[in-house]
Amino acid sequence: MAVVTLAVVVETRGPLLVLLGLVVIRLCFVLTSDIPAVRRMLQAAALVGACVAGLSPLVLNADREARVVSLLAAPDQMSAAQNHSNQTEQPASAPILMSPLNERMAMLSAGWQAYKAAPFLGYGAQHRFDAAVPYLPDEFRSRYSHLHNEFLTHAVAGGIPAVLLLIALLVVPLVAAAQHRGGGRRRKIEIGLLATAAFTGMAAVNNVLFVDISAFSLGLSYVTVLLLIEADWSGKMY
Repeated sequence: MAVVTLAVVVETRGPLLVLLGLVVIRLCFVLTSDIPAVRRMLQAAALVGACVAGLSPLVLNADREARVVSLLAAPDQMSAAQNHSNQTEQPASAPILMSPLNERMAMLSAGWQAYKAAPFLGYGAQHRFDAAVPYLPDEFRSRYSHLHNEFLTHAVAGGIPAVLLLIALLVVPLVAAAQHRGGGRRRKIEIGLLATAAFTGMAAVNNVLFVDISAFSLGLSYVTVLLLIEADWSGKMY
């Protein structure tokens, strides 16, 4: 529910897409645990229900955006007289509006082209978006602080070294959990895997570092996850 609430508040679909992957991972741990079978089934059903509820806004919002873009991009067809009036008062060529999905695809393509032009050291963090602008299509009118993909944004900003450092940072929770031995190790590995998958998933569909609030959220999440991994659990927690 926290993921769904966050996605609705900030109006982004990234967390909802990541939620699907996290539910699959959690289901694997639940269904292979040694808790009673009835409890396993109830937890699995609850997870599936949460996933369906979380993805519903994604589907509904995508349909709404498609209709809005279609209405804005096409002339009003209420009547022939109004069409004639619109044609005489408006420019002959109306601007083409890009859907959010098309914007993402355009940024991925432009970012990749920018990265290939400077693959080793990039253009600097301050040019992480501007470096891709020459490769964007003419109808792309938005301005962002990142390319909506953390790996590509790092590649443009700092080249291959920046991407490698980002990957090393994202896998810290999983590595920390895997190094633990003794009681509660299964639970710690689950938390480490879920954290790494969540951070990596968000990095693939949006941004986790290049905006102040997202960088703060990532840092706070890392501290919380590492504290949970360090916690001494002698029993099973499900």
